[in-house]
Amino acid sequence: MGQNTLVLRGAAAVAAVVCMWSAVGETRDARVNPMIALHEGRKLVLGLTHPAIVAPRQRGGPAGQPATSVAPAALPALLDAARETVAYRDSDFTYTNYSDDNADRFRGYMAALLDEYGKEIDGLVWDETFTVHAADKGTQPYTGYADAAMMSLVDELRRKVEAFSPHLAFLSSDDLGPDFRAPYALAAHGNYQDSGCRPDYWPFGLLPNFRNVLWSCNWFPDTTWDWNERAVDPFGAPVAISNGYGDDLGVSGMNAAQADRMLALFRKRSARRTRIGWLEQQGGKYVYGGKEIPL
Repeated sequence: MGQNTLVLRGAAAVAAVVCMWSAVGETRDARVNPMIALHEGRKLVLGLTHPAIVAPRQRGGPAGQPATSVAPAALPALLDAARETVAYRDSDFTYTNYSDDNADRFRGYMAALLDEYGKEIDGLVWDETFTVHAADKGTQPYTGYADAAMMSLVDELRRKVEAFSPHLAFLSSDDLGPDFRAPYALAAHGNYQDSGCRPDYWPFGLLPNFRNVLWSCNWFPDTTWDWNERAVDPFGAPVAISNGYGDDLGVSGMNAAQADRMLALFRKRSARRTRIGWLEQQGGKYVYGGKEIPL
């Protein structure tokens, strides 16, 4: 598996905990933000919630002596990690999935989540799967086709969810759009389109999610309210509002006019069943649901 950040958002988390992964090497820089030097050097920067979940580090020995491996700290219990995911609402839980061992641990983490909370939830979203880009090859020492391994892992986790309960959904988060992201939703039950409800992104999610689930989150549900309307009609996506970022406007913070507008669109959307199709070409124009779609 390539060295890419894999994120599972188990609760309504919006803030990401970001830290530097030591295996890419340390960079000394006079900048206040040392992350800038890493980006300038095109080094990978991965999010870690549990710093113990990393590869063993090498410690330099005395002059003329080979470096020795330093064993990582004990891993946290999977069940404890699953409980933390649901209980702690102020950060995402991220795992680096750059080796078979960490892939195995992620499988175990999913099993622990299902065992503890599977009967209380409707589904799971694996957030920001798009960080494993199409054609990613990984970096030393774990090179390989990271995108293919990611697709296989998404498929495997979906099967675990199905085996636990046919009523649970498992969604990827591919952010499918004009910049070509890998469609891991092909192996999931659908896609949380992590594009902020941008209208120009919806058409790219249709084929990978054909007759499946496609939805998003609008971080600016007041400023860009028309994006919600264009998501519902013609694409049939759920009404998306959010708080904690952007407009920071949840239901409890809406005034009467905003709440009425949101509920009216919700009732319109809930009156029909989602059935994703594909774009049609008519007279040189792209059409979906009877409406022209600019591309």
